[in-house]
Amino acid sequence: MTVTMLGAAASAQQYLSFAAQIVVPMVTAYVLTQAAGWVADLKQGRLELILAGPLSWAALIWQRLLALTFGAAVITAGATCGLVIGPWPSARTLTRSV
Repeated sequence: MTVTMLGAAASAQQYLSFAAQIVVPMVTAYVLTQAAGWVADLKQGRLELILAGPLSWAALIWQRLLALTFGAAVITAGATCGLVIGPWPSARTLTRSV
């Protein structure tokens, strides 16, 4: 019985480490996409339109960094919750039958 529980714990640990490895590329893709959008804004002149209003360069940078951080946190939390909660019903039935 103890060996089975340790085996289940090792499997769960492997699954969570796999889940963590999946979340990193998703956040990286999000950050790269946002940065590409900022570069496109600069190249196409939309940045000048934004800065023509009552918004300073520093405020724009802070807003974008805050939005980027919040978006990355939401993606991380959502993916982690989905990866942890997703297999929970099947893991619960497996532990009952052992």
